[in-house]
Amino acid sequence: MTACFVYTVFKIKIGRSERFQEIMEDFVHNVHDTHGLTFAVAVTSIVFLLAARHAKRRFKSIKMLPEALVLVRFFLCLPLYGKRN
Repeated sequence: MTACFVYTVFKIKIGRSERFQEIMEDFVHNVHDTHGLTFAVAVTSIVFLLAARHAKRRFKSIKMLPEALVLVRFFLCLPLYGKRN
């Protein structure tokens, strides 16, 4: 994964360095050691925050919506509604 790819996807400018490549290689090689649910929450959060950024640009009515608060609220309420008795 290169710095150009990171900029294209996340709009984050990262200089080309070997350290960044080392970090990404470690991530790719050790991703199988992560807890599945934790990884899913992290990926879902990143996707939601990126989508919220684009939605705020497009829809002016939700410009003041605190997306981080919405995300935290969602993950706090998820176990309550996910339980089936």
